[in-house]
Amino acid sequence: MAPESRSILEHRKESGQADRPTPWVQTVMNLLIVGRGKVGRTLGRALRKRPDLNVSTAGRQVPAVRVRQADVVVLAVPDQGIRSVAEALAPHLSRGSVVLHCAGARDPDELEACAAQGAATGVMHPLVSFADPRRGPALAETTFTVSGDDAAIRAARQVAKACGARALVGPISDPAYHAAAALVANGAVALAHTGVLALVRLGFERRKSERGIAGLLRSVADNIDTLGVPTALTGPIARGDAGTVQRHRAALRRIGPRFLATYDRLSPVIVECARAAGLSSRKAATVLRTLED
Repeated sequence: MAPESRSILEHRKESGQADRPTPWVQTVMNLLIVGRGKVGRTLGRALRKRPDLNVSTAGRQVPAVRVRQADVVVLAVPDQGIRSVAEALAPHLSRGSVVLHCAGARDPDELEACAAQGAATGVMHPLVSFADPRRGPALAETTFTVSGDDAAIRAARQVAKACGARALVGPISDPAYHAAAALVANGAVALAHTGVLALVRLGFERRKSERGIAGLLRSVADNIDTLGVPTALTGPIARGDAGTVQRHRAALRRIGPRFLATYDRLSPVIVECARAAGLSSRKAATVLRTLED
């Protein structure tokens, strides 16, 4: 039996569950995913092939018997529905089960009705962009951020591992966590949008430009994964090349003021990153003066 499975099942034993015979000797964990949206479907596809998991999915109306049979219940429902779904499921939970929700902007207190029934509760937030309504993203090599009771964290770690993902334990309940994730995910898309529009303005084909920018972003992500930040930073600001920055600004002013405005607003943040990577204060000051010209 995997150590993670044993921990979860022993939690059920220690919690005094009596409505199922000797659950601590079973080798397969029963996992119920509630919610058939993008997150629920993606998790279901990633987990169904695991021989150590018995995975079932359901909409918000879940038969009571399926709730009682679950060792772990994952609520992959819209944020505003978490509390009401948890309240509906709570009376049917087996004591000692684990309930997780997937919302990065909500804390485990959304599951207080389940906790009142003796369930361990927590948050398991895939740090992943779910944009395509038809095809979920690959979860392998991604990160799930988790928080909550010890047993809930152990369960979330096991689910993440089964998806091929890493688990990162931290204070998800702090809104700054979700803000940081949203800043990177949505900021990257907005920057890509601006970059694609600039290429199209110059005469490049739009779809090929999108693919080119996507490849660039993938290489940046690989560099961050391999080298970390700020070491992954490249380009003229990282080198303190104020002359190239000046030429960039002149060219962007020519094709449209919106492009220059975006460049000028973001560049001081890049300068700050470059300073952390070792750019001298003198060169940083020269670049900043160029941006103010």
